[in-house]
Amino acid sequence: MGKCPLGKRKRSASLPQQQQQYDNVLKSLIEGREREMLPNFLEGATFLEVVNIEVLRTPLRVDKVYKVWYRNEKHILHLEFESGSDSKIGYRLLSYHTYYLEQFEIPVITVIVYPFPVKEAESPFREMSGDEEILKFNFRTLCLWKLRASAYVREHIIGMYALLPTMQGASQNLLLQSIEEMITYYAGDDKQLAQQLKWLGVLLRRSELVSVKDKAVVQERLNMWNNLLDEDPYLQSRIAQAAEKAAEKAAEKAAKQGLQQGLQQGLQQGLQQGLQQGRAEGEAEGALNASRQLVLELVDARFPALKSFAEQHVLKMKKPESLRRLIGQIAVAPDEEAARRVLDPHSA
Repeated sequence: MGKCPLGKRKRSASLPQQQQQYDNVLKSLIEGREREMLPNFLEGATFLEVVNIEVLRTPLRVDKVYKVWYRNEKHILHLEFESGSDSKIGYRLLSYHTYYLEQFEIPVITVIVYPFPVKEAESPFREMSGDEEILKFNFRTLCLWKLRASAYVREHIIGMYALLPTMQGASQNLLLQSIEEMITYYAGDDKQLAQQLKWLGVLLRRSELVSVKDKAVVQERLNMWNNLLDEDPYLQSRIAQAAEKAAEKAAEKAAKQGLQQGLQQGLQQGLQQGLQQGRAEGEAEGALNASRQLVLELVDARFPALKSFAEQHVLKMKKPESLRRLIGQIAVAPDEEAARRVLDPHSA
């Protein structure tokens, strides 16, 4: 299939980084839980399989695509997550639609999921020539902020609980109740629980529907869980092992470089100096990498939407003392925006 002009539209080029991070949170929420989650985005659909975009080698930057059973036949379900408004989205969705229609020759249903109040795209998308309608493309929109959070809690649809802060009526009491239900439901699966609570916290801090007072109370409850993660012996052991391994690898690399330099000089003194310098540089690099790793672990635990942002800035830092200071600042940052300013003061 040749590349048409529509196929060249790239999602990542038009979206701000922060907006893309929230979209990534929503995509991650579904991964591995498609059978449970998809009926909440297309009522009556039954998950069949994930469409592997990499295998198709599509030039398009699509969000999530699935094969589902819907209306007594196979369909392609395309979910597109939008945290902001995009006036050109109709062109992009149409290019996705035609691509998958040609690939699979079964009906394609497109749903835009909006987590936050923005100007939503209007369906259908039309191509006109004067008064003549050349093409009409229907798609669906699901605005989470128009949904009632209480409806999901009343039915105990726990898979959607991380999204509750984006919905109407997400009060302090309702969110605290949902957190307790999640803790009970995911008992024995701490990793899944941690992910769900992280996502809930990310969306809570971004939400404009939850009052500042209610946010503070719910965030305090989430912080209690985050503190447990920070103090978890397994997590601390994993960080220590990563730091030790990084130090050993760096020391070995630097020592080899010193050895080669010493041999080339043909001097025993050069060899000894090279080895000593290699060990010292290796230990220093290991300590630096360990500090960087700890910062990224802490950011991932408290503010997962900032993980990519943190990586960009932390990898540029060369002083362990600066990284240790950063660890303390991230640990006490009250919200995501404060953490962002700590990571990059110039972003203020």
